[in-house]
Amino acid sequence: LCDRISVLRDGQYVGTIVRAQASEDELIRMMVGREVGIYRRSHHAHASSQEPLLRVQGLTAPGRFTDISFSIRPGEIVGFAGITGSGRTEVVRAIFGADPHGGEMRVAGEPYRPRSPTEAIRRGIALVNEDRKAHGLFLKLNVTANITVSALKGLCRAGVIRSARERSLVQRMIRDLRIKTPDANFIVLNMSGGNQQKVILGRWLSVDTRLLIMDEPTRGIDVGSKAEIYQ
Repeated sequence: LCDRISVLRDGQYVGTIVRAQASEDELIRMMVGREVGIYRRSHHAHASSQEPLLRVQGLTAPGRFTDISFSIRPGEIVGFAGITGSGRTEVVRAIFGADPHGGEMRVAGEPYRPRSPTEAIRRGIALVNEDRKAHGLFLKLNVTANITVSALKGLCRAGVIRSARERSLVQRMIRDLRIKTPDANFIVLNMSGGNQQKVILGRWLSVDTRLLIMDEPTRGIDVGSKAEIYQ
């Protein structure tokens, strides 16, 4: 669509490259400022032969989806694909207890019929929502509140948050997930999409998550943050 490509990063001119000489890797390097091997990453882990962690049979929500059945074993990655309106988001919301549904589900062999996300979280199931701003984040609260909101039970004693434990947990998530923020009190509304998504991931990595459901986890995120989220 063009003859030349110019790259700007953080308000600075990086360079211009002739389209015929441009490669995807080179453009990503110019955009991010480092090598990002996102498209060559390979995974060699294999799912175990253990009892399925999640077994879904005949999951149904009238008018949204019908008779969905599958199982997921420990260590396994299962992907759902489909166009807008195909029911992907509705299925994962039902598994997370956010929407009413019929059918049968089991977690580690035990019956599972969540009536709310709270019950799902208690069973070790987490959901990274498709729309992080509408359904995932408390935009006007800071990084700390957004990361620890699902871990408060473990951080409290007699109903009072133990500040030292809270600070330690948040700083570990900021470091491990490479969240770019001036400090833990920064308001998430003012963060980039990639860093907002990392905050949500930090929330679920802060609790005893056994099954992590991610609905469009890299939607609206730059290629550098995308690579880190995949990792």
